[in-house]
Amino acid sequence: INCLTRKNKFLSSQLFCKEISFEDIMKRNPNIWADTAFTPIEDVKKLIEEDFSDRILWGTDFPIFADKENARACYLARVTKFRATISKDNLEKILWSNYLRLFR
Repeated sequence: INCLTRKNKFLSSQLFCKEISFEDIMKRNPNIWADTAFTPIEDVKKLIEEDFSDRILWGTDFPIFADKENARACYLARVTKFRATISKDNLEKILWSNYLRLFR
């Protein structure tokens, strides 16, 4: 995958791709951004370890849950786990400052 024009920025939600790893897509295309919606935290950590924390945005797909009665609790559990797993500097990027840079 090679995005034709590098001036444009692309946001890929839900980091699934069978043919190639998402890390490889981001390495080849500096204009591809990712969000965390419906993405396992372990996969987000991999992107951070590959030095892509500057191109990750917080996404949730909330309130899409099979268990509607516990949707709030599921969301809060995900936020709590995310905050406990990701460093403060990377949290600031993912939750806030990356958005500012993307939409300038």
